[in-house]
Order: sequence, then structure tokens, then C-alpha cells
Amino acid sequence: MASAKKGTTGQILKASVIMGGTSAVSMLTGLIRSKVMALLLGPEGVGLLGLLQSILNTASTVSGMGLASSGVRQIAEARANGDAACLALTRKALLWAAVILGLFGAVLLVMLRKPVAVMTLGDESYTWMIAWVAAGVWATNIYNAQIATLNGMRRLVDIARTYILSALGGTLVTVLAVWQLRESGVVIAVLSIPLTLLVVSWWLTRRIPAIDVHISWQTISQPLYGLFSLGFAFMAINLLRAAAQIAVRVILTRTISISAAGYYQAAYSISALYLGFVLEAMGKDYYPRLTAVAQDREKTNVMVNNQAEVALLMSGPVILFMLTLTHQVVGILYSGAFEETVGILRWQLPGDLFKVASWTMGFILVAQGRSQLF
Repeated sequence: MASAKKGTTGQILKASVIMGGTSAVSMLTGLIRSKVMALLLGPEGVGLLGLLQSILNTASTVSGMGLASSGVRQIAEARANGDAACLALTRKALLWAAVILGLFGAVLLVMLRKPVAVMTLGDESYTWMIAWVAAGVWATNIYNAQIATLNGMRRLVDIARTYILSALGGTLVTVLAVWQLRESGVVIAVLSIPLTLLVVSWWLTRRIPAIDVHISWQTISQPLYGLFSLGFAFMAINLLRAAAQIAVRVILTRTISISAAGYYQAAYSISALYLGFVLEAMGKDYYPRLTAVAQDREKTNVMVNNQAEVALLMSGPVILFMLTLTHQVVGILYSGAFEETVGILRWQLPGDLFKVASWTMGFILVAQGRSQLF
């Protein structure tokens, strides 16, 4: 038992090193983007960025139907069972469903661009920005499907390359756009990461050896049913999260100002940066590994306990550091104009501790395919 735990913990740490390095690059580039936005556009620009990103996330969540998350499980399960035909069919079903649903979501957002702009930003002059965000909806659906393929097949190095190259490319585009266009460049900043992720993930998934299978409605209907049945549960949960985030930003903008939404966005971004460093580093490896042993209660219990132990050990010192030096962190990452962010972040950090503690357990129902209970 001790040697098994040691081996599992070693695998967790190895995956954490790979994805942790990736998260470090993403965190660094994210800090650069945040600093540039704060200095050039102030709280108003950061608030606008947060609203546009929330619109993109909400539209992508609805149109994506949770297929990316359910796709990881389906692909990991087929790979663990050695079922090459099922693996090939699931990959094709996931990609084509993402292309069609992404296009549908983008077209719908373009059609509703005017009421969305009025409802979220309170101004019709932002309609053209909403129309451009639709392109990000389409790109997000497709790159999520491609990363799900890499994740399900546990190609961690390729996932790391995807995030690193897209972070570097997206940051370069964002800095140039905001520097040259100021507020008009915010929409380019929103689109930069999804579009670069789309290009890089497409290039890397093409390198995976393809398996020739006969595709018909009869053969592809089964993997599609599995994707949508579990995916709908993911979509419902993620939609609640995305809707809550956009509601908070709209309420702040309407009742106080768009600067208030900028203060909140800054706190949310800082939290997402360091939590992403801890959880994203492990999640890409943990989810497919848990899926492979999901029907074995003893192995599942050991894996969840080991993962929770590592997650708390990695995140605890970071949260304590952030609580101690909140004022300094906000000043370094943004600017003196974001003083109001300090109080918001200090409330958010204790909540993050509960998020980390429950994070490993949340994957059990997903790995077991228990969509209704999830």
C-alpha cells in the first residue's frame, strides 16, 4: 500500500511539474496582460474586458453543451479499455459536434448582439464588439474539443505546448492591440487567446495518429449519446457559474459604475491566476486517471486522498501568502487605481480554500458518469 501511494504521489507530482511550468508561463503572461490593461485603460477598461469575457464564456458554455468535459471522460475510458474503434468514433463525434454547435452559438450571438449589448453594457455603441465576440465563441468550442482529445489521451506535453504558445501569442496580440487602439483594442484582447488556442491545438491534434473507421449515423450515435448525456450536466453547472459571473458584473456596472466591475474583475483574475497554477497543473492528469479506475472503489479512494493531500499542500502556502500581502500583490499586478480590489480579494481568498478542499471530490461523480447526481 505504501509503495502504491508513493507511486501515485510521484505521478501526481510529475504531472504537476509539467502542467505547473505551463501554468507559470500562463500566469506570467496573464500578469503582463493585466498590467498593460491597468496602466493604459484603468478600471474602466478592465471592467469592459471582464464583461466581454463573461459574455464569451456564457455563450460558449451554452453552445458547447459540456461536450469538452464529457469528451475527456469518453476518450479516457475508450483508451483505458483499448477500444480503438470507439476512441476514433468519439474523437470524430466530439470534433464535428463542437464545430456545428460553435457555429450555431456564434450566429445566435450575432443575431442577438444589440439586446445583449444593452442588457450587459447598457449602451448600443458596444454592439460591434459583441458581434466580434461571436468569433471567439466558435473558436472556444473547437479548441475545447481538441484539448479534450489531448487530455483524454493524456498527452500532457502537447497540452503544455498548447497553453504556452497560445499564452505567448495571445499576450503579444493583446499588448499591441491595447497599445495602438486603446479601448477599441479590448475586443481583440478578448479574442486573442481563443484564436491562438484554436490554431495551436489544431496543429497538435493533427499529429495524433488517425484510425480509419466507417462512419454512419448508427456507429456515431452511441458516442454522441454518451457525450450529450453527461455533457448536459456539465453545461448546466458551468452555465450557473458563468451566469453568476456575468450577473455580478452587470449589477456592479448598473448600480455603481463600470470601474466597480473592473475592481471585481481584477480580484477575480488574481484568484484565477494562482488557483489555475495549483489546480490546472493537476487536473489535466487527474481527471483521465480517475476515469480509468472509476469503477474500483478502493483505487478511487486512494487516488482522491492522494490528490487532495497534494492540492492542499500546494495551495495552502499560496493562499496564506496572498492574504498576508494582498495590498502589495494588487499594487504590483495592477496599479494604485485598483485600491478597492484589495478588500474584495481578501474576502475571496478564504472561499478559495474551500474550493481547493472540495475540488478533488467533485471529479468522482463525473469520472463515474453519474450525470444526474452530478
